[in-house]
Amino acid sequence: MNYKKNPREQFLYEISKLHYIDKISQKELASIYKVSTATISRTLQEAEDLEIVSIKVNDILGTKIRLERDLESKYNLKKAIISFVPYNDENLIKNIIGKSAASFINEIVQDNMTIGIAWGSSLYEMVKFLKSKPLNNLRVVDLIGSVGKLFSDINASELARKFAQNFNAKNYFLNSLAMVQNKETKEYLLKEKEIRDVLDMVKELDMAIISIGTVSFDSTIVRDLKIDKDTLENIKSKGALGDICFRFFDKNGNKVDTDFDNRIVGIDLEDFKKVKIKVCISGGLSKLEAVEAAAKNKLVDILITDSLVSESLLNK
Repeated sequence: MNYKKNPREQFLYEISKLHYIDKISQKELASIYKVSTATISRTLQEAEDLEIVSIKVNDILGTKIRLERDLESKYNLKKAIISFVPYNDENLIKNIIGKSAASFINEIVQDNMTIGIAWGSSLYEMVKFLKSKPLNNLRVVDLIGSVGKLFSDINASELARKFAQNFNAKNYFLNSLAMVQNKETKEYLLKEKEIRDVLDMVKELDMAIISIGTVSFDSTIVRDLKIDKDTLENIKSKGALGDICFRFFDKNGNKVDTDFDNRIVGIDLEDFKKVKIKVCISGGLSKLEAVEAAAKNKLVDILITDSLVSESLLNK
């Protein structure tokens, strides 16, 4: 069977039908088409991404809806979106909630909005799954500068660029490192009109899309910004549970002062609190306490997370 002569979509349809309808295993398909099982697996994933395959699991007990409504009620959220996950694998969770977030964002983003984008691997997963939806007069703004890796996929600038492409939006870059050498360097940079204008824009956002960081060396951002152990322990000792764009907050949602606050080029926590719609994409049990504090103290309006986190929040 020579599938290479068929159009790609026809091949994707054919493989999907054989697997999902005719119940032919991936191993059998690999043998039929003389390819590896991994190739068949990737092909089925491609068919799903292109919506040739749509997989639906009927939630007979309404568990998902119940979890979402209970979370909205307990934390007074505008919306909760829960994705079921089989176990606490953070890479898997980021991928799953990123896909859910992309679907939701595609629905709610409209003409004439100004949207701020933060950084992080969860947002990277979200941006990957966005569908093209050209809009009018949409503005996309960096919420924080770069971690210093020019081509890092998780930088706000790179995420904002890809996000803007999907919606045919204007992109406003914060052309600075996230953390500069000292207070004087930051003050000098703020004299630059382009940087000052972007920071003024983040005070007038319709929506901010963020992920919550943890006070841990497991945090990619903590590692990339080269925060040392003593500094991290000092932040923890002040009661910090998490951060939003490297502005740390405690169990009451209050800002925790750090030695490098005057070196951060990005949105301040007080300005973030004023954003009309604050969308948080965060999952994994390592972020449980930080997500709880953010939700409890109105740092989140729309929470997109996983079933393990949501069930733990409801059991607190």
